[in-house]
Amino acid sequence: MYIVKPEQMKRIDEIAIREFGIPSGTLMEKAGRGVAMTVKSLLERVDGNRVAVVCGQGNNGGDGWVCARYLLNWGYEVEVVQMGEISTLKGDSLENARHAIGMGISFGEYETPPELKEFNVVVDALVGTGFRGAPRGALNLFINAINQSNAPVVSVDIPSGVDGENGKVEGSCVRATVTVTFAFPKLGLLLWPARHYVGSLKVVDIGIPPEIALREKIMYETNDPKELVSYLPFRPGDGHKGTFGKGVIIAGGLSYTGAPFLACEAFLRSGAGYAVLGIPRSLYDIMASKLTETVIKPLPEVRKKRCLSLRALGEILAMIEDADSLVVGPGLGRYCETMELVQRLLMRVKNIPVLVDADALFALGKAPEVFEKIISPVVFSPHPGELSNMLGTTVEDVLNHRLTEARNWAKKLGGVLIIKGNPTVIASEESERIYLNLTGNDGMATAGSGDVLSGLIGGFLAQKVDPLNAARIAVYLHGLSGDIAVSTIGRRSLIATDILNHIPHAIQTLENGLFDPEILF
Repeated sequence: MYIVKPEQMKRIDEIAIREFGIPSGTLMEKAGRGVAMTVKSLLERVDGNRVAVVCGQGNNGGDGWVCARYLLNWGYEVEVVQMGEISTLKGDSLENARHAIGMGISFGEYETPPELKEFNVVVDALVGTGFRGAPRGALNLFINAINQSNAPVVSVDIPSGVDGENGKVEGSCVRATVTVTFAFPKLGLLLWPARHYVGSLKVVDIGIPPEIALREKIMYETNDPKELVSYLPFRPGDGHKGTFGKGVIIAGGLSYTGAPFLACEAFLRSGAGYAVLGIPRSLYDIMASKLTETVIKPLPEVRKKRCLSLRALGEILAMIEDADSLVVGPGLGRYCETMELVQRLLMRVKNIPVLVDADALFALGKAPEVFEKIISPVVFSPHPGELSNMLGTTVEDVLNHRLTEARNWAKKLGGVLIIKGNPTVIASEESERIYLNLTGNDGMATAGSGDVLSGLIGGFLAQKVDPLNAARIAVYLHGLSGDIAVSTIGRRSLIATDILNHIPHAIQTLENGLFDPEILF
């Protein structure tokens, strides 16, 4: 699903009206009805049927009047709280207000807001996606009144107070239970701190012809499960472990035996058939006791350091001769000889895709000339700190420009780039789009979470999914596993093993279509 900026949405609306002959009133009618349907579903879960629709002066307020009219027709007790005078409304908003009043709807015109605590649901239709800055004057008072209602709140298009361009909140802001946005999600709704105020995000189709969006240079898309399910690898009924892919995982070192465990287990949970772990020789007994289904290959190590030595290169190259994917990095450590091993290895891999993570990313940051010598398809999965090291810039620069520069950075590095965060950003040197992943939560900010993701990506690469889509599927399932885990464990207590254990549930959810395509989060 395309993600648009407010100005892009404005142009799309204008084209729909001017060139496709769709009346602006029709768009408002469909928008208001979509909000009303959401309010109706909320009212079915609460005790009472009283709704306050708080309307502003613009088109957002007009959507609110349409919503109120539908709710009245459906038998709910509705009151419109109009900020300012109705006579100052314009166009479709004024027409819809007059229509609702003609039907006998209860309403009031207010300079300062009334108390809203007696209502069972409140609709926020104050300001739309064009709002910028901090709410002042009457708008600030009305926002506070909505927040003090203690009722579920449905925001129209965007919570009043959110900047639809960048997700900033500079003053008071409506805390929505559900935000109903129209046609496409607006970029600001998907970013923090706006996500804190959005609640659940529902996208309502208002009849914008899809071809209009193609005219806009839309940079962003959601990492959409409706699309991802089609990329899941086919599983023939007569397949065997070789059919479903063999992967080699080069991971682990002194103090870091958890990372290879998590990566190998996630690799197999992806549906891949065969995993081989390359580990420092002295750690073999430890890993053999932790891993049951993974083949473990002890490799030459640096004495007393218990990390892989440069002498392991030849054995690793032999290991990957019949492999379908390679994962390098989790828990390797940063000893100089191990870093050199990684650098030489990545320049020698041919014909199979590679996932580079964790300490292998650090190794590349120390030798940027290696990027140009990597010939295999590669997926990089850094967090902002690791990416700043790879690019030779600051973490602040990465955070400030990850949306605008992700594709350029992917081109510079030469592969698929995953920038971990919320939302996680996925870009490729070969794709015009930047994908924003909307699954996941702050409970996943825990040691080992990234190792689970590494294994998942490696597993889908082994199953012959192309690198960009392997990254997209893995990131989506990784976040969804965390979301499912949170539903029973909670955010504070979540650990990486919980994410790992819920991968099967996440895959079943995706594969069986057990998600609402209109609800983004």
